[in-house]
Amino acid sequence: MKLHDWLQATRRFVHTHTLSVTGAGLLLLCGSGAFVIAMLTEPEHEVAAHSSTVQAASTSVSASSRVNQANVIEATSDMGQLPTSEAVPVETLPDPAATAITIYPTGQMVSNEPGGKRPVTLAVERQIKADQWLGDKLVIGPKESALTVDMLRKDGGDTGVYLMPAANPVEVADLYFTLTKAGGERLASSGYGLAVKALYGELVIPVETMKKSAQRDMNVQMHTDHTLPQPAGAQSTSMQVNVGDSAGDMYITLPIENTSLTSSQLKQLKVEFQPADGQKQYVDSSLTNYNETYAHGLRFQVKASGTYTIVLPV
Repeated sequence: MKLHDWLQATRRFVHTHTLSVTGAGLLLLCGSGAFVIAMLTEPEHEVAAHSSTVQAASTSVSASSRVNQANVIEATSDMGQLPTSEAVPVETLPDPAATAITIYPTGQMVSNEPGGKRPVTLAVERQIKADQWLGDKLVIGPKESALTVDMLRKDGGDTGVYLMPAANPVEVADLYFTLTKAGGERLASSGYGLAVKALYGELVIPVETMKKSAQRDMNVQMHTDHTLPQPAGAQSTSMQVNVGDSAGDMYITLPIENTSLTSSQLKQLKVEFQPADGQKQYVDSSLTNYNETYAHGLRFQVKASGTYTIVLPV
């Protein structure tokens, strides 16, 4: 009876505990073969299920690895198709310091008669590229001409002289000057001429020229380049002048930059003219005063577009 009760209790113990405890019961009940077989049946199901889970996880990891490997290969293939153009050398990139900037400084229009008290302030468009290049654009239209006429009537004189805004010396300088048709008509009808004092030269347009050119705009470019070779005996920086079809109707004065010349040498100076497609020649000129930096200059009539230089013949 006691043995029967013990077996009943043992069966209840086995059916109500986990696999790990049942495994422990295996050692306790090794004497009963039938019971041992019953106890071993449950762990086999658990192990099989565990093995299936591990195998599925392994399969999933393998599949994931294959996908990742495929993605890596695809990405590598795409990277191989990236553009392979040559790199731009650093020295070919734009230099920020050499980039031109645009400003609008103001100059004054005054009378050619000293003592004027009513100067007219006019702005120019100026582009600057460090100390390498300076370009001034001056346009005299009907408004600027009307102000100039009013100033000359009050201050006297027969020519309005525009004093360009001050600028530091540069290697290359350009003046782009335009007298519009309407502006020229206003000055011509009032009997006044016009002059422009630029950085390296002075332009003079007599009233007679304006009357002849009243049917069109007048455009003049004055270009100086200190980096170019100068003619033998040069006493000024060469100036390239482009006057279109207005040649012969205007005058230019160049400064004599050699300030150590004697009075005798000053009298020997000439203006050499080099046309774009012709032989060098001298043009008539006259000695005149220039400014505080250069006491003297040579004034000459523009024969045609070309390059003009003050020289001391050797």
